[in-house]
Amino acid sequence: MNRRNVRNRSLAFLLICALGLSLLLPSGAQAASEQVSKLSKMKFGTPVNMGYPITSVSINDGVMGVEDGKQVLYTTASTTPAVFNVIDVKNNERIRDFELAGVAQSWRHVITSDGTVYIGAITSSGTGELWSYSPVTKTVQKLKVMGSEKSVWSMTTDPSGNVYIGTYDNGKLFQYNPKTKELRDYGTLLAGHNYIRSMAYHDGYIYAGMALPFEVVKVNVETGASEVISDEVPGILGLEHGKIEFAYDMAVVDKYLFVKASGEESGLVMVYYNLEKKKWEDKFIGVDPVSNRGVMSYNQIPVADGKAYVPAHGGILEVDLTTLETRNTGISFATSLRGAAWVDMKDPELTSDRTIVTIQANGKLSALDVKKGIRKDLPGVAAKGGPIPIHNMERGTDGRLYMSAYPGGNGGVFDPRTNQSFSFLIGQAEGIISVGNKVYYGIYPGGDIYEVDITGGKMSDPKLLFTIGSSQDRPYKMEYADGKLIIGTIPDYGKLGGALTIYDLATGDKQVYRDIIKDHSIIGLAYKDGKIYGSTTKSGGLNTNMPANDPEVFVWDIEKKSNDDAHSTHSAEGFGHTSHDQRPHFWSGWLAVGWS
Repeated sequence: MNRRNVRNRSLAFLLICALGLSLLLPSGAQAASEQVSKLSKMKFGTPVNMGYPITSVSINDGVMGVEDGKQVLYTTASTTPAVFNVIDVKNNERIRDFELAGVAQSWRHVITSDGTVYIGAITSSGTGELWSYSPVTKTVQKLKVMGSEKSVWSMTTDPSGNVYIGTYDNGKLFQYNPKTKELRDYGTLLAGHNYIRSMAYHDGYIYAGMALPFEVVKVNVETGASEVISDEVPGILGLEHGKIEFAYDMAVVDKYLFVKASGEESGLVMVYYNLEKKKWEDKFIGVDPVSNRGVMSYNQIPVADGKAYVPAHGGILEVDLTTLETRNTGISFATSLRGAAWVDMKDPELTSDRTIVTIQANGKLSALDVKKGIRKDLPGVAAKGGPIPIHNMERGTDGRLYMSAYPGGNGGVFDPRTNQSFSFLIGQAEGIISVGNKVYYGIYPGGDIYEVDITGGKMSDPKLLFTIGSSQDRPYKMEYADGKLIIGTIPDYGKLGGALTIYDLATGDKQVYRDIIKDHSIIGLAYKDGKIYGSTTKSGGLNTNMPANDPEVFVWDIEKKSNDDAHSTHSAEGFGHTSHDQRPHFWSGWLAVGWS
């Protein structure tokens, strides 16, 4: 979401309204109106660059390899610009790093047989690109732009060194040939599926994991012929077909294709496709009923002695490749394997040949001993990060500016009186509001509302206050009135119908009113005299089709708990309307202040 666009368009709406009103006035009254316009007298000084208030190391993915005889981890920090890192894992030190000009994020890396690293990139303007790093020349270069596709989500490679790329927003499959430097476009794999979220190669075929809903498509890389092979999966999981949303991750492990699936009802689970028998096994890794945790993401899955090791249930699960039975190794590790390999860390506390090394989202390396069941996080941060874009910003009651960034899940505080700033950890805040000595953050995904105490110029750790529920995902707009938080939201993936939520801060009473304007999301709010004034957008959750009815302005009576139809009116499209892509457009990341 681009909050700046929303504000600009909201301002445009006000100007349109002012123009429309002026047309109804006599010429003299119109002139008088123009003379007293507050907007006409508003002036801004020259913007001053105040630097980057939020910096972070935000790691989505990585891949392990060997360079100059050293075991290294290649990863890209999603910053502004993104930074590609080469890390010596045994010595826990960064060997070199490169800024990727114009790139904001990377969600996948692969290594070909000659050691070349390919980086799936997403630019700050929302375009998918392919980059590479040579371990021979120690350089990076941009290779290709993925046409008009907005994101590179998945990649894999074949024994010949060809690279296969899966994209959003048309769910296209590409092949990059490093010898000819040509890019082959296989087109959209499956109608109605915007994402190729995961991918693996085996014996002349690409297995593409589609999203919204879940499917796995088998593609002949020579002819381009394809077929859906995932019809059995919903039955194995005991769900209806549409209830599984993403084929989120994929890897070939021995004779199996490991596929992580996700959905609101399925949770994060993993299913197995037998590549020899060409059938799905009737066993799967589900959500642990005790921890309520499922399967986390992976790029590489380590294998030893007929056992594979998967991040799941808040730790590392051992999967017997003969029986598909699982064992909990006892390691606490509630995150993903962002690249993984067996590494002899030369540490007497760790088993020399049964220790997995990976990297966390914050850039720290972790050593996971699956034999002893212990974990050691290495000191310091191995990866280099940088500034991350400001996603949202509100003025606090104490005069400081409270911000959130995307990507990375970081918050920031900037004091314009001292020009000092600091960062803290929090999720992606779509909405922020300051009330008294508290600041409230509306977090995506999940529609969680967090509370932070700012008494005395200090700042407490964020505390979960409540979850909106009712399939709401993005608390996009937040206001405060008469002791209550008022929140407008956008629903979950694949859903239409946002909600108005009213939460009483004193009693904890929560009221959620969905579909006030049918199939619309709420992105503008104001309050006066017991009435909530709201504006809507036709955009729903990701991968939805917009409804036919136009955006509206509505009035909600808090006491009557109903929409005041007498005041409800169709609005201009610009009032709070936003282009709802798969991720926000990006701000520059630096803070500018203008004085009048």
